[in-house]
Amino acid sequence: MEQDLFNQIKYDEYEMMDYCRINYINAAGEYAPIKHILKPWNSAKSAYLYQLMGNELILEKEIMYKTPIAELTDRFHDLKWNNDSVFAKFITELDRFIWDNRESLGDEYWKINRLTDSEVLAANSYSDDTFIVYSAVGRVIKVQTGSKPIKMLQKIIKSYPDNNVTSLQDFINLHSCVMNDATLKGTLCLSIHPLDYMTMSDNCHGWTSCMSWAEEGCYRLGTVEMMNSESVVVAYLKSNDGKVYEIGNNTWNSKKWRQLIIVDSDFICGIKCYPYRCDELTEIAIKWLMELALKNMGWNYTNHIFKSDGPEAEYKEETSVQFNFATTNMYNDFGTTTHLFVLAENFDYVGIYNYVYSGVPECMVCGDCNCVFEDTQYLACTNCDDACTCCNCGTAMNRDDAYELDGELYCQYCYDCYSRYDIITDEYHHEDNFDSIIIVPDDYDVSQHPGYDPRLPRFESYTTGGECWNNYFTSPAHYRYTGSRVNYYIHLSEIKDIGKFYNEFWSELDDCSNSLEDFINQVNSVTEEN
Repeated sequence: MEQDLFNQIKYDEYEMMDYCRINYINAAGEYAPIKHILKPWNSAKSAYLYQLMGNELILEKEIMYKTPIAELTDRFHDLKWNNDSVFAKFITELDRFIWDNRESLGDEYWKINRLTDSEVLAANSYSDDTFIVYSAVGRVIKVQTGSKPIKMLQKIIKSYPDNNVTSLQDFINLHSCVMNDATLKGTLCLSIHPLDYMTMSDNCHGWTSCMSWAEEGCYRLGTVEMMNSESVVVAYLKSNDGKVYEIGNNTWNSKKWRQLIIVDSDFICGIKCYPYRCDELTEIAIKWLMELALKNMGWNYTNHIFKSDGPEAEYKEETSVQFNFATTNMYNDFGTTTHLFVLAENFDYVGIYNYVYSGVPECMVCGDCNCVFEDTQYLACTNCDDACTCCNCGTAMNRDDAYELDGELYCQYCYDCYSRYDIITDEYHHEDNFDSIIIVPDDYDVSQHPGYDPRLPRFESYTTGGECWNNYFTSPAHYRYTGSRVNYYIHLSEIKDIGKFYNEFWSELDDCSNSLEDFINQVNSVTEEN
């Protein structure tokens, strides 16, 4: 039964939603009230998710979790490039040690540096192919795949008693401190709030995705489908350092980590995590949703969390089922990462299980759900959208900021690059649409010289006839086909006012003469020379 979820939304939250709509959408139409826009969301989340969430739009709880490898990698990277850090000093000394002993270390001495890569230190495991180096006395030191990087660095350096790597122990202590500080506190949120779908890839933590409203992501329309989906919840780790995401004059939760999760009576399945994969956070979120589903819906799931590296797999020993997940306008992340999920306790489906987790697409301006969108990038339908793209470089822009050139729209940069003024039409046109027109003497035999004659002056114009052309000439330009191209020409006597023509065109003439008399002589001399 559809419920009224609107009373759960505060006034300033409505303000933020309108701010996102007005500032991130180029709309030509009138904006419908935000409550009208949210009707599909209200209907979708009323189906069961609102009840499952205990009649709340956002749930929070404090958790303890291990620092994700991606975050540890960033820490080591920052330390490595901080010139004042122990890590930086160690790298300098290690580089010198490797170079000074390169001959005795062996042919693969340079691979030792791989042990100090940030991702290797974060995982505490060497992941490349096995290689061999030698001690000072020629003993083999084998660095195998899966080796502990710190252990191997110690072994290699200490095998040279006269080494000058004084920072080795300090570096070991630093690595230990970073790795031991790997348990964090955080606030995990489960949300069906519209703002958390609108801002699912917008935050103040330095990451984004193709779903970003602020960055005009190429799959922004997908966020609307997730907001209007009956089954999709947003799980995210809220910033615990006081950072908030500013939206106009208000603030919203900034997401350090985010994942969409599908919740159905048959299964609960995580989609892709951003900006990094963290199975521990996913498992915590899924188990929390299992508890809520049991408490508020009476849905039971198995305690076994499955993993799949693709969009299709078999998930039960006694039951063969293949899940095919699909979307409409949302980017389908299935098959791009490892997915964690649980099945219902009484799940006994056999065969192909097709599941579309998209809700209805909807114009964020007028609220129409049966409209046409130019692309998945757009949040407004074609009737409301005032955005366009540069036909040359693809830059998105407001239609009012676009420049029209020969029937195509350009950004200012491309317009400035490719537009050219035509003195005949008194207009700007694309430089590729200009034709070269040769001025020839009256008795010049074009059939004998069908191509370009460098002795004759010429000018370029967008037009070779018509009303504007008739201001200067008594006849349209003549033409002659030469292979695959057309050559245009005009006789000297077909220029209405040769003095006016020369005064206005002298700078446009190829190899222009110093005077009108010189110009006329230049044209006629070609015949005289023939």
